[in-house]
Amino acid sequence: TEGGIDFYPGEYSKTYVYAEKNHAAILSALRSGQMFVTTGDLVSEADVTVSYKQAEASMGGELIVDPGSDVQIEIRVRDPDGKNSNGSNPALSDIDLIVGNVGARFADLSINSHSSTRVLQRFTTKDWQKTGEFLTMRKTLTISESMYLRVRGTNTNGLEPTEEPAGENPWDDLWFYTNPV
Repeated sequence: TEGGIDFYPGEYSKTYVYAEKNHAAILSALRSGQMFVTTGDLVSEADVTVSYKQAEASMGGELIVDPGSDVQIEIRVRDPDGKNSNGSNPALSDIDLIVGNVGARFADLSINSHSSTRVLQRFTTKDWQKTGEFLTMRKTLTISESMYLRVRGTNTNGLEPTEEPAGENPWDDLWFYTNPV
């Protein structure tokens, strides 16, 4: 709304869908949550894998775990070494592993929060392994009840995303978000 212009499609925000390149596969992947979103080309790949015994699940998936058991979480993102549409090469500052309990559906769908949702761990450059453009981090988590986990990351030092004030350069405040497992 500032200046009456907006970004061209794919110039600033992008949705990546893990699917074969055909209409049916793309729609199926969207329906099952096999995707992530990013702004400003902060990342160009993101994957969250949760492993338990011989089974694993990724974004949009579900994993059945015996209560009190440990799961292995692997987060892998690609921080591309190239310029975005703004001509800059943003770098990840931190990545948050977010968890919350899964329970009954809310009766009031206007509620836009969940009291059990929290950042379980914040990963920074000292916490991830870097191989080329790929950043990998791992976490072991004991599962005590039905829950979900998802990941977000930013190029800022902000603890939470906030509404951008008028006049702020959107290229200075970039985020990515994965769908939950």
